[in-house]
Amino acid sequence: MSDIYLYDTTLRDGTQREGISLSADDKIKIAHRLDEFGVHYIEGVWPGSNPKDAEFFQRMQDINFMHAKMAAFGSTLKKNKRPEDDANIQMLLAAGTPVVTLVGKSWDLHVNEVLETSLSKNLEMIGDSVAYFKERDKKVVYDAEHFFDGYKANPSYALKTLIAAAENGAQVVVLCDTNGGSLPWEIEEICKTVGDKVSVAFGIHAHDDGGCGVANTLAAVRVGAVQVQVPSMVMVSVSATPTCARSSRICSSRWENHACLWKTSPSWLNSPITWLRLPIYPMIRITLMSDRAHLLTKVVSTWQRC
Repeated sequence: MSDIYLYDTTLRDGTQREGISLSADDKIKIAHRLDEFGVHYIEGVWPGSNPKDAEFFQRMQDINFMHAKMAAFGSTLKKNKRPEDDANIQMLLAAGTPVVTLVGKSWDLHVNEVLETSLSKNLEMIGDSVAYFKERDKKVVYDAEHFFDGYKANPSYALKTLIAAAENGAQVVVLCDTNGGSLPWEIEEICKTVGDKVSVAFGIHAHDDGGCGVANTLAAVRVGAVQVQVPSMVMVSVSATPTCARSSRICSSRWENHACLWKTSPSWLNSPITWLRLPIYPMIRITLMSDRAHLLTKVVSTWQRC
C-alpha cells in the first residue's frame, strides 16, 4: 500500500459550528499541535476572509514546522477575471504558503445555477487558476466540490473538471463528498474510474452526514486514494479534563463518529487551550492502515469509543 498523506482541515472544517471563534494565537497553537502529531499538511483557512486570518498567515510565514506544510485554501478565479485581477487569487498568493488548495465546481448544476457560466468556461477557470499557482512554484491541491453528486449527474463533465486541474499542474485532485450522502460502494466504484482516467494522484474528503464518513474514506483508500482530508481536532468548550463529549450539551450530531480524549491524555497534548478533542473520523483508522502507522500509535491507547 502507498503512503497515506493526512491533510488536516481543523482550522476550517473543524471550526464550522456555533459558538467557536478562534484568535490568531489559538490557530497557531493548534497548528503546532498538529505538526507535533505528524500530519503532512495543515489547511490554514481562507486568506483575507477576516483580519484574524490575515494575521494568522502573516505570522505563519516566520514559523518552520518539523513535519507539516501549510496550505492556503480558496476558490478558483471568478468568471471573466484573470488571475492577476482576481482578489481571492491574489490573497492566496500573498499568504505565502508552499501549498495552495483550490476548490472548484464539478457539478454541472452548480456551474449553471451558482456560477452562472458555461461548462467550458468553468473548465477554463479551473485550468487558469491551477496554472497560475503552478507557474509560481506552489504545490497545488485541487478540491472538487460536490464531486460525487456531480459525477452521478454528469460523469463525463465531472471527470473533465479533474482533468483540467491535472493537465494544468495540480499534484493531487481531491474528491469531495460535500453533501455526505454517498455510500461506500458508490465511492469505491467512482474512485476506481478516477484512478483510471486521471493522470495524477487523487484524495478523498468525506463528510459524515449519512454516517458513512469512515467507510467512504476507507473505500477510497482501498482503491488508491493517497491523501485523506479530515479535521483531526474538533473545538469544543468544555472543562480542561473532559470525560465524554456525549455527556455535554456541546456534542453535535455532525460529529457522531467521534472518539473522546480521556483524562489519561499524554503530557505532550496538554495545553492551556481547554477545548481540544482528538480526533474524529477517519484519521486514526486510516493512519493505522498506512505505512505511516507510527504517527498515531503513541496516542491510540488513550482512546475509547463513547
